[in-house]
Amino acid sequence: MADALTAGEGKEMIHQAAVQQFLWWYLPRRYDPKDRLELADAGAELLDELAMPHLAAIARSEQTAGILAAWTKGSKAGTAAARSAEGSSGVNPRHAGGGLGFVMGSDEARALDASNGHWVTPSRLVN
Repeated sequence: MADALTAGEGKEMIHQAAVQQFLWWYLPRRYDPKDRLELADAGAELLDELAMPHLAAIARSEQTAGILAAWTKGSKAGTAAARSAEGSSGVNPRHAGGGLGFVMGSDEARALDASNGHWVTPSRLVN
């Protein structure tokens, strides 16, 4: 999780938007549903060790557990749950800190913006 959030740049790169995007968008799309909560808990432990308890609380939250559960019902349910959580958090990962909030390349960022926040997968390309 640390490398995904910092790209090797140090803990200063970790912020709420990055944690939310990792937990609510990246983790459910990259990992088996049976491993997701355990990975979120491991992330929370890491964030505690980095003296970031407010971010660890997000990883341990019922809201995150609910989002991960929604993804098991399909991408439509997962997307709706993640977007709702983003709205209630007051932090939009794509606009926080003047950046994307999550480490991604410029091509990925343009694709995400062009898709109105929908992740682009090999089976679903954006024009």
